[in-house]
Amino acid sequence: MTTQICPRAAENGADLSMMKPPFNGEMVWREDNTCSYCGGLNPEEFMRRLEAQDIEVGPTDKNYKVYVKDLEGKPVGGPSGKFYFQHLNPDQMTRFIELYNECKIKMGYPGHFYVSPFFCKPAPTQES
Repeated sequence: MTTQICPRAAENGADLSMMKPPFNGEMVWREDNTCSYCGGLNPEEFMRRLEAQDIEVGPTDKNYKVYVKDLEGKPVGGPSGKFYFQHLNPDQMTRFIELYNECKIKMGYPGHFYVSPFFCKPAPTQES
């Protein structure tokens, strides 16, 4: 089995070292579909549920994280219900943007991001 490093840990400079997991960034997907390092929801589960429109994404003041709840308001993916965008691959990032632009993502209060995800940019405006 190939050792995986959590993208959150890798971003902070973690690598395989003498430290024991998870402190060196090693991760596995736990039974509750969360990362053993950062606790974030599995990106495949996150995207599947976004597509099904059976979750609500709660905006934060961070460009790398959202909170995830089911439609009854219960956290999805562990007790904190968080998702870290660093876990998305480029295709998933593109699909996330498509879903957002098509207004197919259920957003929690206030109904929009406070800070856009780090991989999103406003569309260029066309001057007439």
